[in-house]
Amino acid sequence: MTAGTSFTVDAAGPVGDYYFNVQGVGSGSSPTTHAAAAALHVVGVFALTEAAPFPTVNAGSSTTGGPVSVTASNGFSGTITLSCSLVTGAGTCSVNPGSVTSIPTTASVTVNATTLSAGSYQLLLQGISGTTTHTLLIPFNVGDFQVNGPQSLALGPGTQGTANITLAASTFYSGTVNGTCAVGSLPGATCAVTPNPATVSAGSAVPLVATITVPSNAMTGAYNVSVDIQDISGIPSHSVGFTLAVQDFGLSSIPASQTVSAGGTTGPYNLTIQPIASSFSNAVSLSCSAGLPSGAQCYFQPSMSITPGSAAAAVIMMIATSATTSAGTYPVTITGTSGSLAHSTSVSLIVTSTSASNPNFQLAVTQAFPSGVAAGSQVQAKVSLTSNYAGSVNASCDASAISGQCLVTPPSPVAISANSPVTFTITLNIPNSTAPAPYNINLTVADASGQPSHTLQLPLTVMPDFSVTSATPSQTLTAGQTTTGAYQLTVAPNPLGSSFAGTVTLSCASGLPAGAQCIFNPSAPVTIANSSAAVVLTISIAASTGAFHSPVGHSIFSQTSVEHSIFYALWLLLPGLVIVCGAASTSSAKRRARVLGVTALLLLMLSLLSCGGVSNGGSTTQSTTGQPTVYQIVVTGTSPGTTPDAGQSAVVALVLD
Repeated sequence: MTAGTSFTVDAAGPVGDYYFNVQGVGSGSSPTTHAAAAALHVVGVFALTEAAPFPTVNAGSSTTGGPVSVTASNGFSGTITLSCSLVTGAGTCSVNPGSVTSIPTTASVTVNATTLSAGSYQLLLQGISGTTTHTLLIPFNVGDFQVNGPQSLALGPGTQGTANITLAASTFYSGTVNGTCAVGSLPGATCAVTPNPATVSAGSAVPLVATITVPSNAMTGAYNVSVDIQDISGIPSHSVGFTLAVQDFGLSSIPASQTVSAGGTTGPYNLTIQPIASSFSNAVSLSCSAGLPSGAQCYFQPSMSITPGSAAAAVIMMIATSATTSAGTYPVTITGTSGSLAHSTSVSLIVTSTSASNPNFQLAVTQAFPSGVAAGSQVQAKVSLTSNYAGSVNASCDASAISGQCLVTPPSPVAISANSPVTFTITLNIPNSTAPAPYNINLTVADASGQPSHTLQLPLTVMPDFSVTSATPSQTLTAGQTTTGAYQLTVAPNPLGSSFAGTVTLSCASGLPAGAQCIFNPSAPVTIANSSAAVVLTISIAASTGAFHSPVGHSIFSQTSVEHSIFYALWLLLPGLVIVCGAASTSSAKRRARVLGVTALLLLMLSLLSCGGVSNGGSTTQSTTGQPTVYQIVVTGTSPGTTPDAGQSAVVALVLD
């Protein structure tokens, strides 16, 4: 037996030292026998296992742990030193107790996740006893959530508003959260988060609402709002902040009083919506909330809601009465409303009566000019005249405020009858050079004798507008080309020298061939402010579009069709040839008749040849004679909130040659 020979024994017995003899017998005719003494030292073993799956750790927590079982076999005894480290992540972990002698036992592993973000990690538990080392790899997850809110919220003094908050949970976070919020440095303001508490599921998005109440004595200005959301354990905890802008506005009227005869319309009350402090960024709606007499109605120009911004906004109001409105003085309350914020001002309406002994008439607006018109457009308004006598009147309008042309129909003189309304239509042409602003157009109606005479102001608001023009009237595509050269477009404020704050998006509204598309550079909507913007347009067209289709979609005969027509015409020539061949045996008169027949057949053949390459589908049909096809393409600009008009479009030509 050679020293160092290995062998296997069953060491499942008790721990201790065992001695035994090993005997080896050789082979051959004279076998020899050798024996050796051996010793075996049997020791016990220990093991590390998870007693339960490691719980999810909340980000920021330093106290989350899980149990680990320490077991032994074969009568193991001794001290096991335990330690812990993170395999992934920048956090730490610890094990308690740090060493064990009484086995089996349970140790607790705790993860410090104050520096860990949401995700999956691993920790390594190690046990050492003498020269024996065992390890256990334990996976665990870290859960967290995020909180998002608005950038700002605008409210008025004495109002209440809400801010939408979103809690977005990570894949491994679930639990219950509490929310609190506060408005810094604004005395008397309150803020509450609902729902509170809120239940959060893993990977979900939970909507929360922060309700803010602003005291009525709040000073205008900007205040910081902080919303804090935290797990009921205290960890994790996150905050979101935004700005609360306390804004306010004032409302006033000049003049404060207007006088009108029953059935007529007042002159304008010039209202002003004035931001208090720096600005007021919410829309204000106006109404006559109280005090109007029976049969009277308020009209505002512009009629839409107005946002003052950082400057005062002007609105014109008129009050139309009816013939049945009683004479008297009426205090009328005008209210401006923005959300839950409202302010009012009072004006006086004085209504006088009419009688047959005092011949008179009243003017009332039945159709105002449109709200917000563009320079260069044509608009109409309608005014009703009601009289208490019969006669004739002359009507004229004055558009000198905009240097425009104004026409009244029916033309003067106009016959009137007692209690029979007459309607005048005022057609106004607004010059392209008219600057955006509110204006008054005056309609004057006078009796043929000169009295009575009344002038009615018709409010007109010219809104900021833009124009689209092309410096390139046309581009030509020849055979084999699929993309045109550049059309040079210009988008500019209208009129020039004014300002347009919106964005303009360009598109080819009509006229494109089938399969073609317009490509704009830049492709994004353009902002022009008080200057112009250059845009380059190219048109991409399918290779077959110009060669085989007319602008209205009719098929064009191909060269093959022309050849077929010639072939059929030659067949028609055959009878004429037969007639000519038999001419020698006929009389002179018959010969002349046959020649005429051949001539007629030849003319018929020529007519067929002339029709062979043309589609007679309409006036825009393309022929095969080389004539180009012209497409008139309308390029249109659009801007949110801007009324479309003709000046916002340009027409360019695409020639397919």
